[in-house]
Amino acid sequence: MFQADDLLELAEEDGIAVEAVAGSSSGTSQPKPSSKKKRKCDADELLSTAIASLQNVTSSDSSYPFGDYIRQEMETMDSNNRLIFKKLINEALFLGNLGVLTSNAHIVYD
Repeated sequence: MFQADDLLELAEEDGIAVEAVAGSSSGTSQPKPSSKKKRKCDADELLSTAIASLQNVTSSDSSYPFGDYIRQEMETMDSNNRLIFKKLINEALFLGNLGVLTSNAHIVYD
């Protein structure tokens, strides 16, 4: 089982700032974050790093250009046609996931 000193050492290895707090029931020190300001600074740094990483993500997924094309086309539609288009796309996705689409599938309209 880990002792408080072991936890402090692991936290320091991971770059986590901690202070020892005396007076615990076992008589050993317990790790405590050094300050709210330090935690906020660390959280801001982590968030900035995550955002930068996500902005640099590039995908080799070939469906992205098609998705961009669909988005551009939808932007030219009025709101009523856009809703109907979304409904049709969702139905096609549903049928495709069920495995019932064929090359003879088509939309029938009035």
